[in-house]
Amino acid sequence: MADAAAGDRLLQQCVRHSAPPPGEPPNEASRASLLFSHDTSSRKDQEEYAKKVISEAENGRDLLQRAEAVIMEDWLANTRALPGNVYRITAFGKHIGHNFGECSSMGWRAIARLCGFVMVMLVQWCAPPAICMSTRYAWGMDIKQRFMWENFDHLDTSDWRHIALTKFLAISLVFIFCLHSMYTVLDEIDGWHQVDAIFRYLQRITPSCHLPGEKYLYLGAVTNSWVIFWCVLDAYVVIGGSLSPKDCVMDSLGLFFLFNLDDVSGDVTFVSEDAWPGKRLGWVYENVVMKNYHAEGASLEEPKHTGCDNAVRALQYLTAVYCGVMAVVLPILIAFTPFRKIVPN
Repeated sequence: MADAAAGDRLLQQCVRHSAPPPGEPPNEASRASLLFSHDTSSRKDQEEYAKKVISEAENGRDLLQRAEAVIMEDWLANTRALPGNVYRITAFGKHIGHNFGECSSMGWRAIARLCGFVMVMLVQWCAPPAICMSTRYAWGMDIKQRFMWENFDHLDTSDWRHIALTKFLAISLVFIFCLHSMYTVLDEIDGWHQVDAIFRYLQRITPSCHLPGEKYLYLGAVTNSWVIFWCVLDAYVVIGGSLSPKDCVMDSLGLFFLFNLDDVSGDVTFVSEDAWPGKRLGWVYENVVMKNYHAEGASLEEPKHTGCDNAVRALQYLTAVYCGVMAVVLPILIAFTPFRKIVPN
């Protein structure tokens, strides 16, 4: 008991006073010193102690710091990383970081992360519908550049006599984009469920656990579905409306860029991949949450699913079905839409 108490005190000291800034995870030496200070004699004992430490987290940020401190790198070889984005990082309370407001490079990074997060969110909510609606109502563009949908009086195949190659590329790329969207939604469902399960676990084992960033988890899920819904529609007018192979390919790349704007591993990122410990969270999910771990003397409350949880799951599954349907409908529609009559020269 004395050894365990000493180990707990050492962990608390490390987590509260020596935890590295966001984006700079602790090295292996610091993790090893924490575990071996507990006088563990085998990997199984080390993992049991790590589970105990993680199960005592008081909030999301505390859980990340504990996971980074006590989970060894060689435990993660067969662990599937949880995909991350700016919303999930913020949900764990790690996006801004404790360097915010400091007159240092880390302080300026914190400001850049905050500004980047706000702008990414605004662009994701505004840009996808604006792209689609601009072709009908000339939002943000000269009225002369508006698509002349009034010329689309019936389906025909006239485009195939002039731009058959571009038409074929457009159909292929839209089909790929819709399938990619559906795959992304299904992957998002798995990742969101796992992160949500970690939050639910903390609330079950520690009823007083405070999760102020949980709202960002829901915001991220809704934003993801919103972006996918509009980007799939955008694919019809942007990719389908291209009149040359170059425009077709470049416009599709632009949609993919917008699609992945908030991902940690995307082309635009204000947070390094090291700031999102995806593999360690995957280990926590597989070894702590899925196994309903609780230390001796502790108890787990019954799992609870809030109305928000159920609503988000329903929205995500509806979005996946929508993408699957559009993967069939849009290529057929593009094949018979006379874009040469609609798109202004």
